Amino acid sequence: DLQVRRDAIFALANLADAVELHADLLRHGAVDRLELVALQVEDVRCQRDTGRALACLTQDAEIRKHIVESKRLDAVIKLTRSLDVSCQRYAALALCNLGC
Repeated sequence: DLQVRRDAIFALANLADAVELHADLLRHGAVDRLELVALQVEDVRCQRDTGRALACLTQDAEIRKHIVESKRLDAVIKLTRSLDVSCQRYAALALCNLGC
């Protein structure tokens, strides 16, 4: 169901705002799930919140390392091509963080 997917991604994005939860989100596979959503889901609201979550999560060095080593940069790059300007901005911020 699309609404359930939207709500789940929105919740993950809100959790990603809490720096103290980043290690838990990585350990429980949330980062991998977000990368898959970025690659597979075309819904703009899902893309926007996925970008928001990745922008927050990529502030963490371990998560940056995980994304680069898992060769999932294409997920973040895909979000930069979204029709939604906010999604583009979040994705660009995530890419900027990945460059740190």
